Amino acid sequence: MKAQCSWCSNTRYLLLLALVAGSLIVLSLYRSEVIYDNSVSCDGSIDRIDQLPKDYSQVLGVVAFPMVPVETGGRVGPKDSYYYGFSFAKFGLLTRLDSAISLTAPTSGDVLFDWALNESGRPANSLQIGPCEIDGAGWVVFAGGVWVARPTCATITVTSGEETAQVQIGVDRPCTQR
Repeated sequence: MKAQCSWCSNTRYLLLLALVAGSLIVLSLYRSEVIYDNSVSCDGSIDRIDQLPKDYSQVLGVVAFPMVPVETGGRVGPKDSYYYGFSFAKFGLLTRLDSAISLTAPTSGDVLFDWALNESGRPANSLQIGPCEIDGAGWVVFAGGVWVARPTCATITVTSGEETAQVQIGVDRPCTQR
């Protein structure tokens, strides 16, 4: 008959707990360390339109977002990325041709922008776009969307010149105020 060690089960439990806690700390440091600020080239636009779609609303007269919640479609961040486990919600970003804008996501790192292959090629927590030197007037369209850690009502800060405004985008859930 084997003698039972009274401290062995407690030691195993503490070692397991330390391993899990250490893994979570490393994952959070990895994510917070690798979020980029990026510029989006106007060359990455996919279209130019004169009128906004009915389901889009403009902010500061320079950028437009969907007015209804957008849904993630099953695409998730790669295992070796800092956005592993995030889900992708695809929707177009519309900006005025002649305007420079900056978009900033919440500082939590739970929302990342991914439009028009920004300079790093990685999702970012802020983007700078425009002005676009394309002939004509109206709006320029960028393909892409946002990566989210969980269903959210993300508050995005829009800056153009001296003006700043916030807009809420529902991803896999509605926003209570718009």
